[in-house]
Amino acid sequence: MSDNRDKAGRYVNAKFEELSTIKLPKKGDTVTLKFQTPRMLDEIEAEVKELKRKFKSADISFDLMVLLKNVINTVNGSKLTSSQLETYVNNLPALDMTKLVNVVDEINALVGIKNDLIVTCSKCGGEVPTYFRFGSEFFRPTNI
Repeated sequence: MSDNRDKAGRYVNAKFEELSTIKLPKKGDTVTLKFQTPRMLDEIEAEVKELKRKFKSADISFDLMVLLKNVINTVNGSKLTSSQLETYVNNLPALDMTKLVNVVDEINALVGIKNDLIVTCSKCGGEVPTYFRFGSEFFRPTNI
C-alpha cells in the first residue's frame, strides 16, 4: 500500500514540476507557480474582503487578481514584491491570464480539487458548465 502511495506522490510531484513553470503565450514571460494551500486560500479570501470593503463602489471582481498574485512565485526568475505582482497581474493580457488560470486549475486537479461542474437544466435538459473558486468558506463556515 505504501509503495502505491509513494508512486502516486512521485507522480504528483513530477507533474507539479512540469506544470508549475510556464511560458506565457502573449508576453513570453516565464512564470513559476506555487501550490495553493489552505492558508493561502484564507489569505486570498481576507485580501478580497479587504479590497471589497476598501473599494465598495468598484464594479469589478478582485478574486482573479488576488488569486494570481498569490500563486505566482517568480516572473522570469525574479521574485516580485506584492505591489509589483499586483501591477504585473493587472497588466497581463487576457490570453496570459487564461493560461495561468487553466494551469492553476490543472495543478489543483492533480490532488483531486476540481472547480468545474456540469449542471443539467431542469427546464430544457441542456447541460451548463459552471465554475467556482475554493475559499475557506468551502471548508468551514467563517461567520458562526
